[in-house]
Formats: sequence, structure tokens, C-alpha cells
Amino acid sequence: MLKKLCFSLYLFSRLNQFPFMTATDIPYYSLAFALISLVFSGTLVWIRIVEYRRDKKGIAVSYAITGDPHGHDSIYLTNLSAIPILVDYWELVWRKKRFIFFNDNQAINLHGEEDLHTVLQPRTRKALNFKDEHSFNWHPKNQGKVKLFIKLHIAGKTKPKYLYVYSPFA
Repeated sequence: MLKKLCFSLYLFSRLNQFPFMTATDIPYYSLAFALISLVFSGTLVWIRIVEYRRDKKGIAVSYAITGDPHGHDSIYLTNLSAIPILVDYWELVWRKKRFIFFNDNQAINLHGEEDLHTVLQPRTRKALNFKDEHSFNWHPKNQGKVKLFIKLHIAGKTKPKYLYVYSPFA
């Protein structure tokens, strides 16, 4: 029994020796393994960055104008990200550009109380409807070159986010 155990240990020790690899070749193999690991981990990091940028899109704005003074106009807010966005307060603003920056803001208060706190669910669209007492003139007179923006106060952000909606004189 002892002879069989010794013989099996001898065979095991002979099988674990690599005849093609000497002690000086070990750093080259470890370098090759390290380079393969570097390429693999770099690829995984690149995939994570692409996924992060894809999911961190934010909010897109579009509009629908009927042209009828008694019609039904809408502004659509689309959440492009994978997380819900809580809008505490929003307002429409005519902004005029002076030199480089937007300096002249004129707010339009047309929202009802039910529209103030809005949750934009992930990858969905929310319509802000303007009809009857909430309708407004999409082509202001004597304003010069102004642009319509929606000012969103998002929960967790210190500054409001201005999103371009419409330019009447474009």
C-alpha cells in the first residue's frame, strides 16, 4: 500500500512539471497573462461607460401647436433615462438673448395646481396640455427675437434646468 502511494506521488510530481517551461520563462507567461487580462478588463470598462452614457440621456422636449386660438396645444416632456425624474415645479419662460447670455426672462404662468409636482417615469412621455384658460400666444408681438423655454425645478438639483421648446421667429 505504501509503495502504491509513493508511486502515485512520484507520478503526480512528474505530471506537474512542464518540459517546455523553464524558470526563466515564467515572467514572459505572466506578462502575456497580464496583457490578456488588461485587454479583457478594458473592454468591460468600455462597455460599462457606453451603458452609463446610454442610460443617462435626460429629458427631451417636443411640442404640438394647432394654430387655433381655442385649440389644444401641448408640450411633451420625455424621460430618456432609466430612472424616474421628479419635477417639483415647472414654468414656461420667454427668453431673449442679449450679447452672449440669455438675460431677459418673462415667465408665463399657465399651469394648474395638479401640474406642479410631476413624476416622469423611465422612458415615458408626459403631456402638458394648454387649452381654454391655460392657452397662450405662441407668437408674441413686440418681443423681438425671443425663444420659448420650459424651466424645470428637478428634485435634488440646486439650479433649474432650462429646456428649449420653440422659436416663433425661426
